[in-house]
Amino acid sequence: MFKTINSLRALFFAAFLLFIANSYLLNSNAIILKELGFNDFQIGIVATCIYFGAFVSTILSPLIVQKVGHIRSFGFFSAIFAIAILLHINAKQLYIFCLLRFCLGYCYYALLVVIESWINNRAKNENRSRILAVYEIVFYSGFCLGALFLYFKLNQANVFVLAAIIMLFCSIPLNLLKIKQPKIHIKEKIKIPDVFAISKLAFIAALIGGFLMNGFYSMSQSYFLALGYGIKDISIFVFSAMLGGFIAQLYVGKLSDIYGRKLALLTCSTLAFVASLALLFFAKTFLIYFLCFCLGMGLFCIYVLALARASDRVNESAAILEVGRTLLFTYSVSAIFAPIIMGALISKFGPNSFIILYIILLGILSLFTLTQPKIEAKKRVEFENTFKVLSE
Repeated sequence: MFKTINSLRALFFAAFLLFIANSYLLNSNAIILKELGFNDFQIGIVATCIYFGAFVSTILSPLIVQKVGHIRSFGFFSAIFAIAILLHINAKQLYIFCLLRFCLGYCYYALLVVIESWINNRAKNENRSRILAVYEIVFYSGFCLGALFLYFKLNQANVFVLAAIIMLFCSIPLNLLKIKQPKIHIKEKIKIPDVFAISKLAFIAALIGGFLMNGFYSMSQSYFLALGYGIKDISIFVFSAMLGGFIAQLYVGKLSDIYGRKLALLTCSTLAFVASLALLFFAKTFLIYFLCFCLGMGLFCIYVLALARASDRVNESAAILEVGRTLLFTYSVSAIFAPIIMGALISKFGPNSFIILYIILLGILSLFTLTQPKIEAKKRVEFENTFKVLSE
């Protein structure tokens, strides 16, 4: 395993820098647009363009990577990513921000296609989970560090210059490598009704999880700004939530294998519900740091538990793969609509509407989870969350 990880160190380093840059841009989006005079609904529109670009990328980018190869694709998409970042410097109009953010979303997910297919090509069945666990640690570390960059309160131009520099650095080590070309399998048509029939709970959890998780990534900054917090405070809040999600995923796999996906999902959704409810009353107190941490612990485990629940319902590996693709599609579609809906609510009804939406949806998920049957231990497949291997 260590030999494989060592051979991927340049790729992990590139991914780490990519996650820092993307996190910094994603978390600074609402702050910069607020400074330019845009309202929360307009901020939601811009954020929606990011996820719409990502959605288009999941369909088209594998075709490009398959034709020109991984290294050249990584160089191409990272260059376009950096150019799009720099074009933000003099952007003032809403439609320009929308176009550039669409480009960032497209390039970011195209780069993920390159990275993840590269890792899967080098990993073997006996060490795949541990290698992917390292990749997940790289993701959380990069995303947390990118959020903390907000603490330095750079002006608009310097934010984009720094993010562009990080992006350009991330492609340098990979351009010096030579690898065997991995194959990318073109995805088959996705059928949402099939997953709903297999597991209603998995479908609803993926739908609500995608909506709330990506809504937090893109619109929580608007919520905190509306509450009167400064940029330094916001960086710590987002960091706390991501840290909570990281710690929870270290153990959620083993716990769900022992006690079942239903109980694990109920625990996570209830924890996030209680944290959201507490934020409604204590968001302007020192407890907000702890509440953000608890919200992250519950919220960021919902999707992986939805995937595990659906996998328990099918037996064949091909069916599990199809279910996984369908749930990811469901997650992505809900992510597209989250920012614009949340932005509209904050703009019209104020900051509390943001957290009330969390309370309502998490409450629905918790109650719906209670109505679903528990799957017997002998019928569960082994939990596929890559963090599980770190707690064993």
